[in-house]
Amino acid sequence: MIAVDVDSGKQIWKREINAQSQVWNRCRGLAYFDVNKPIPQPSVPGSTLPRR
Repeated sequence: MIAVDVDSGKQIWKREINAQSQVWNRCRGLAYFDVNKPIPQPSVPGSTLPRR
C-alpha cells in the first residue's frame, strides 16, 4: 500500500502488507475522503444522495 502526492506523483510513504490469512477477503480496500470538499446534502427530505 502506498500514499502518493496528487500534485507531484511522488510516493509519500509505503507499507508492506504481510497478510498471511487463508481467507480470501483478507485485504478489503481503502477509501479516500476530501476534507476540503463539501458533503452534498439531499435537496428534498427523504431523498437519497447520488452514488459516486
